[in-house]
Amino acid sequence: MTFGVRWRWTVLLLLLALPAGSGCTVLLAGAAAGIGGAAYAKGDVERTYPYPVDIVWNATMAALAEAGVVVSDQAVDQFGGRIEAWSANHDRIRITLAARGAATDLKLRVNCFGKKQITAPLIQSIEARLAPPGGP
Repeated sequence: MTFGVRWRWTVLLLLLALPAGSGCTVLLAGAAAGIGGAAYAKGDVERTYPYPVDIVWNATMAALAEAGVVVSDQAVDQFGGRIEAWSANHDRIRITLAARGAATDLKLRVNCFGKKQITAPLIQSIEARLAPPGGP
C-alpha cells in the first residue's frame, strides 16, 4: 500500500469517527495517527497548591461563580474532586483536584486544546482566593 492510499484510508477512518464522539475523542484518534498529539497534551493547566482539597475546592468554586461559569456536574471528597462546567460562550471546562499529602494538585482544561483567555483568569482568581490575607 502506498503512502497516498494509506493517508486516504486514515483520513476516511477519522471522518467516520466524527459522529462517534466529541472533538476530544476525534483528536485522540488523530493523536494515535501522529496528528495533533502535542496540541492536546499542552491544553492542560496544572498547578500544585500547599492547601488541602477542601480549601482549593472552595476557592475554585468561588472563582467559577465569579466568572459566571455554570457547573453541570461536581463531586468532591477528601482525596480530590472533579468539576464539569460551561462558560457563557459554551466552552467546556473540566477541573480535577487530587490530594497529594497536605497539598492539592489542580488540573484545568478548556475544550480540547485549552483556551488561555479562559484558563488564565480562572487560575488567577483561584490563586487570589488562596493567598494568605495581607500577603503579597
